[in-house]
Amino acid sequence: MLLLAIENGRITRLGEATPRAVDVKLIAATNADLPALVATGSFRADLYARLNPTARLWLTPLRDRLGDVEELIGAFVERAFAGGVDRALLAEYAAAAKLPAADGVAVAFGRAPAAPARITFVFSSGSLAAMRAHRWPGNVRELSLVVKNAVLFALSDALAAATRGRAATAAAPQLVPVPAQLVRRLIAGAAPDGGGGGAMVTLHLQPRTGLRQVARDLERQLYEQLYRASDGDFHAMARRLLGIGTAAAARRVRLRFNQLGLRARKPLSDR
Repeated sequence: MLLLAIENGRITRLGEATPRAVDVKLIAATNADLPALVATGSFRADLYARLNPTARLWLTPLRDRLGDVEELIGAFVERAFAGGVDRALLAEYAAAAKLPAADGVAVAFGRAPAAPARITFVFSSGSLAAMRAHRWPGNVRELSLVVKNAVLFALSDALAAATRGRAATAAAPQLVPVPAQLVRRLIAGAAPDGGGGGAMVTLHLQPRTGLRQVARDLERQLYEQLYRASDGDFHAMARRLLGIGTAAAARRVRLRFNQLGLRARKPLSDR
């Protein structure tokens, strides 16, 4: 049916008996070697013949065009804070750092600008070098994910510092550094310590009378271990559990901590 629709430009809608003419342009994209797959019988030759275009666009992988990395980083950072919860996090940081309402973000590489006009994410020379050294098997999508996570972790740390009355950097609160160590850990697939996650925990599953009791027991173990790993800092626990370390998030985490029967003022028993 698909082959006929591609060849004749006619389809029969579900529940109907009369074909309809459709006028569409079909765009197919793949990272596979289709001629090789056709040769081995893994891809239908008749489908390939119908898809084989008169106009073909070859897009080289990101590892072969690393000169585009900086421009792509800038686009991805702007996209990350264009709206939604990430935009709200940016506004929360601006308020905590006593900055004007953020009308956008900027990106700098290596040396930070002397007088930034807006909140600027500064990727260190080491960060950029790590990105250029990576092979990017996931191409542009992988780069987009790394960049978004990096700026969110960096902004979360800056927000935690601002809520304690400190600036993200000594130069200006508008500058949010994105350190090389953070980028390298994200590229390696590991969440950074003290960021929005990454704490290693070991949970011991024990049979209970109901699933709710099982879930509560596992959650209690999780909170106990995070409390120890964070040295009792509920802001740090909030960053690991919720991705933000605001006072409101810390209160939520502490409330749940107490609801689980745990008490910060008492030593936690070893499990």
